[in-house]
Amino acid sequence: MRYISTRDNSVQYTASQAIAQGLAKDGGLLTPFYIPKLPNKALEDLKSMAYQQRAVYIMKQFLEEFSVKELTDFANAAYGPEKFDSPAVAPVHTVWSCGTAPPAPSRTWPCKCCPIFCPPLW
Repeated sequence: MRYISTRDNSVQYTASQAIAQGLAKDGGLLTPFYIPKLPNKALEDLKSMAYQQRAVYIMKQFLEEFSVKELTDFANAAYGPEKFDSPAVAPVHTVWSCGTAPPAPSRTWPCKCCPIFCPPLW
């Protein structure tokens, strides 16, 4: 994965260079050259993982030059259970009682599990 400046995409950086440098020399933000596409079943797989495992899975898409062990150590240090109210850190919950979610943010969303409307959570 290469990183480019938001001001000049002709200069590319590795992940470690982008992390060490912070900002591009031209003052632009360093962003991924592209956003990796996750496999079709990735979200289903991610649901069953611990938060730290999810972090490693996603970070690996952007930080290819780091080993899984290094990323796991980073995730465990940053997201250790002692730092959060829940040992799960960010547990996965069903957003709507019927298991559906609206296609786009809206003030109300008709939901078959509710007599009239489910208020959105955002």
